[in-house]
This record gives sequence, structure tokens and C-alpha cells, in this order.
Amino acid sequence: MKRISRCIVVTLLLLPALTLAQGRSGPDDGSGTVLLAACLSAIGVADEKPISLQQHIEAAYCGGRIMGMVDMHGLDGAQGGPRLFCVPEQITLAQMVRVVVRYLNRHQEDLHESGIVLATRAFTQVFPCPESPAPAPGRE
Repeated sequence: MKRISRCIVVTLLLLPALTLAQGRSGPDDGSGTVLLAACLSAIGVADEKPISLQQHIEAAYCGGRIMGMVDMHGLDGAQGGPRLFCVPEQITLAQMVRVVVRYLNRHQEDLHESGIVLATRAFTQVFPCPESPAPAPGRE
């Protein structure tokens, strides 16, 4: 009985990972192709369209990847790293997803590349950081 209980617990713990793995395309699971498909599902959620459970999982994957990228970029910038983009405070996740989807659709020749690299390029183009004002002459 104990062994059956353990198998059930292990199965329940692994089920989300197995479900996510099923929706990905093998060794290139971080590609722009996978991110585009996932983010199209996220737009479906944002637009309140009826979508499948698998598409909900893909939407969560997209949102997690984009928010993780933005958060890590912000953390890097807070520690003195270069700021590649500056996301407005009032922007929603749905708006960020649409920016990424628009970029990926316009650059389909690059979809084999890392989805996060491509999303970073999209944000760099759409959300450039304001240039720092030059120091006044004689002051540094």
C-alpha cells in the first residue's frame, strides 16, 4: 500500500513537467518558434477566447519567460549592468506579449534562435531607454 501511495505522489508531482514537455519540440525548446506558439496562446487567453488546457499551459510558459526576462534585466540593471531596454511601469503582461509576438512574426527567419534573445531584441527596439543627460561642462 505504501508503494502505491508513493507512486501516486510521484506521478502527481511529475504530471505538470510531463505536460509541459509534451507541448515542446525537443532540444530547441527555448527557440523563438516555441515562444511564438506559446505567446499566441497567451494572446488567446488575454482576448478571452476559448482555448484548451494545453494552450493555457503554453500561455503560462510565455508569460513566465517574458516576466523572467524583464525581472532579470531589471535586476542586472539595478546592479550596474547595462540597460538594454526600459519597460514603462504601467505596461501589462498582455501588452508585452503582443510586442514579442509582433517582433517574432516580423522576423520569422530568426525563429530558430533563443526565444529570450529575440524577445530582448523586441524590447530593445520598442522600449529604448532614455539617454542620460550629458554632464554640464566642468562638472563630472
